Amino acid sequence: MSREAHEEPRRALLAVRQSEARLRETEERLSYALAHTRTLILEQDSALRYTRAEPGEGIANTVLGRTDEELLEPGDAATLLAMKRGVLASGAPVREDVELTIEGERRCYDLAIEPLYGPRGETIGVTTIAADITERRRAEDARRGREERIHEAQRMESLGMLAGGVAHDFNNLLMSILSFAELALTDVPQGAAVCDDIERIQIAGRRAADLCKQMLTYAGRGRFQQKGFDLTELVRELPRLLEVGLPRDVHIRYDLAPPPLPLMGDAVQIRQVIMNLVANAADALGDVGGVVTLETGFLDADAAFLARARFGDSLSPGQYVCITVTDAGCGMDDLTQLRMFDPFFTTKRASRGLGLATVVGTVRRHGGAIHVDSQPGQGTTIMVLLPCARPSNV
Repeated sequence: MSREAHEEPRRALLAVRQSEARLRETEERLSYALAHTRTLILEQDSALRYTRAEPGEGIANTVLGRTDEELLEPGDAATLLAMKRGVLASGAPVREDVELTIEGERRCYDLAIEPLYGPRGETIGVTTIAADITERRRAEDARRGREERIHEAQRMESLGMLAGGVAHDFNNLLMSILSFAELALTDVPQGAAVCDDIERIQIAGRRAADLCKQMLTYAGRGRFQQKGFDLTELVRELPRLLEVGLPRDVHIRYDLAPPPLPLMGDAVQIRQVIMNLVANAADALGDVGGVVTLETGFLDADAAFLARARFGDSLSPGQYVCITVTDAGCGMDDLTQLRMFDPFFTTKRASRGLGLATVVGTVRRHGGAIHVDSQPGQGTTIMVLLPCARPSNV
């Protein structure tokens, strides 16, 4: 036997061993990748009982030999079983995103479900590749939330510029009308029939001027008096003003924190904010009536809470003075909440003017935020957050 013929079996054996080593290395890499990914590979038999689970560590002992009905909540199990039975019956693969409760936490999975074939091509079960996309979905939701808040801020800014420009020019015209009406009264004899008409012109002009002031406040261009005051003391002075305009079957429950609740700003405008919020809550109660709760206090707001509040993105986490108005009325859907602070927007048959729009202008002028919690049929809670002032400034 030649030397080359003698070496041939040894080279073949060496090649086999090298192939086995590469195969083991590939398997190890695949096992490592599976163990460190949030993607699961699952197989089930025709009875939809799990027969394979990868990565095996931590999940095989949990799922093997069991069904979705034994592993998941009833609603989640019903969703998966319907999808998998459809694949078994039709042979057509399915790809869909579903939310499942896993170990008490709601998570989102991208599921690819395909038939599992036997050696003769028959369908013997299903294969499911489940990719955990929870973090990606949360990131997408957060991005959409930021884009919506930016869009809303731009929309509110545009509305504010429009309202402010119209109010400014209209107010100048009204001042001219009121001035000429005053001059006309001095030029006609007292008691003349025309005096009544001129006085009606003055009354209508003053009401229109008040409306202009509200529009300027919404636009953040109204007069602003910066002064320290205590919120609780301010609210304690309001009961008569608040209750005089409310229906008889609406009552206010006060839950006021002990003073001081120090604020720096315009007390007159903050008083108007409270009155507008209470009036809006009373309207939400409708003909049934009920209780409107007015609360004051401190709130330690974190970044997550501020991110959910209107105009809260630019604020820093910390302690804020808050005004909270709650009603058990009709509540609001998402679309109504989106537009509730727009000028002249109303869900009422008779328009009520700029009440909530002026709340926006005042809160923004004071460097605060507004948090709204409402569901149709479950009432509404509106919380106004305002920066605390130093007690020495009050």
